[in-house]
Amino acid sequence: SDFYGGYGALTTSSGVFVGLIDYETGERLYSRDITPENTSHAIELLPDGNLAVASSTGNTVTIYAASQGDGNGYYQQYTLADAHGLLWDPDLQVLWALGGHQLVAFKIGGTVEEPTLVLQEDMVYDLPTEGGHDLYPVYGEEDELWVTTVSDAYHFNTDTRTFTTDYDGYSAFEAHENMKAIGNQPFSDTIV
Repeated sequence: SDFYGGYGALTTSSGVFVGLIDYETGERLYSRDITPENTSHAIELLPDGNLAVASSTGNTVTIYAASQGDGNGYYQQYTLADAHGLLWDPDLQVLWALGGHQLVAFKIGGTVEEPTLVLQEDMVYDLPTEGGHDLYPVYGEEDELWVTTVSDAYHFNTDTRTFTTDYDGYSAFEAHENMKAIGNQPFSDTIV
């Protein structure tokens, strides 16, 4: 993170906590009891130092003004059914959010002190199968994202805005269901 001047570690604890620490020193940079805002499933650090959190049972994507200091109380929410995954896209300057039925993109609006989520109406995509769960970059492919559902593992192309299962290694996943996470290693391209 350029904003925090080094590497950070993000964490969520379903129902009670979101946090960010300095990876090298362990110093707490931001923490918050999220009980009032529902459970958390995924967390993403934004370039301006703020945090976005997806809450699956809360059906929300929330942005916190973490850049304003530890425990800062400002947040804003957007409803997304069964919100599960988040990923900042530095090329398109959008926050991708994965729900149970859709993959959507948000622009970050407002100010750094009071950020907002602005749904990009032209960037709302129905999932090929129900139950969106994981969202992750495909290493080595500039415009590809991993998207898992309860029944499949897809690549989503951010240029063509299409889902596909036509990628190397897909045959290993055809018989699997309820994959919680997926990714590929940056140097070996091994899928895990």
